[in-house]
Amino acid sequence: MRIFDSNTDPKIFIAAEYAQLRVKAFFGGLVLVVWIGLWYHPSAFGGTGQSHQYLFAIKCVFFYDLVTLCQFLWLRFQKNPKPSAIRILIGQLTDFIGLSISTATMGDASVMFYPIYLVAILGNAMRFGVPLMISANVLAVSTLIYVVSSAEYWKSH
Repeated sequence: MRIFDSNTDPKIFIAAEYAQLRVKAFFGGLVLVVWIGLWYHPSAFGGTGQSHQYLFAIKCVFFYDLVTLCQFLWLRFQKNPKPSAIRILIGQLTDFIGLSISTATMGDASVMFYPIYLVAILGNAMRFGVPLMISANVLAVSTLIYVVSSAEYWKSH
């Protein structure tokens, strides 16, 4: 299925957007729970960060979850939603920027979240086709380069 294919039923595309938002909400909630747990018990999961790092990560993930909720409401309350690359690109930006800020801040405690990059790329490819998979790849690689160049964890490994 291609995003701008005139043969694609808009209802299928909108259903794919809803599915993407559900996955984002699940992963965002999971990451939020882990960061809150690490904030209360910093030694859990091998975390060595300071409490201000965890609090910053919690704020980032909370903002990510808030943007996801706004995207859901934007899609839900439109009279006749049509396929929109803008909504998908906003979703990709929040996915990769939120993930990168959080992982760059948290260091070794965030290693378990790096596979989310792959999940986000493959999810965009399977739901929206090649054009948005390419944009997801570009965003993922550029934000991962930011993480590797700025995070203390990667500088020491």
